[in-house]
Amino acid sequence: MINNNTYPLVLEQISNQLAIVRSELSKNIYAENTGGYRGERENEISNMGILAELVAWHIINESNVLFNSAPLLEIPINNVLKHSTAPDVTLEDGTTIDIKATKSLNELYVNHSAHNNKSKRPDWYWFIKCDNGTATSIKFNSNEVDTWEIKESTFTPVYYKRLEATKHINQ
Repeated sequence: MINNNTYPLVLEQISNQLAIVRSELSKNIYAENTGGYRGERENEISNMGILAELVAWHIINESNVLFNSAPLLEIPINNVLKHSTAPDVTLEDGTTIDIKATKSLNELYVNHSAHNNKSKRPDWYWFIKCDNGTATSIKFNSNEVDTWEIKESTFTPVYYKRLEATKHINQ
């Protein structure tokens, strides 16, 4: 089910500033010819992801549900990031959620190797499209993602789902 929520526009300013810091912290780690290299899109991708996480926190908080979250920023030590093993969000009942920023709800992607890492696999994937104070989102149970098509993306294999029914929302 597709949900629409509003969020404070200040979250966009906060995410932009955090993305600048995150990109600077990781510039020597995700350099060209490394697995995490995003090229000129580093800041844009970081900003999208941070905003989606902040918006998710806001929506959960507005629902009066307690939760824990993974850190938005990680400080590299000797040019190595110690990636948090915590899920993006863990609700008070123990439910884990991986927040996925997306430009469109028409096409959804989940990294194949991350999804198949049973020790890190979340209970849910929450895809969030943020646009000027409005978040359009949809959640999928992790087991449902197992049934998605597997495709080769720019950098890695992914689970892929196309949602025709959302076309009118994202154009």
